[in-house]
Amino acid sequence: MRSSPAAALSDILYHIVLISEASRRLPTSLKDRHPSIPWRRMAGAGNVYRHDYEDVAARYVWDTLQNDLPPLRAVIERELGQTEERA
Repeated sequence: MRSSPAAALSDILYHIVLISEASRRLPTSLKDRHPSIPWRRMAGAGNVYRHDYEDVAARYVWDTLQNDLPPLRAVIERELGQTEERA
């Protein structure tokens, strides 16, 4: 069963909101180690996606997926690797 573009967008937005919420709970020390990540903007994006859903353009979501998530993923992988090295 193939999902519609609207359903796919809804799924993506849900996960972006989860990422946004998780970013609010990260320790300041971790955020300070990675100043290239726009932590405040990431946290605020969840509010936009949650409350202005009808106004969220698919292009903005695509830009987030293409431009903002890859650097975040690299930071997560680096942090997890350091955690594993310490264990």
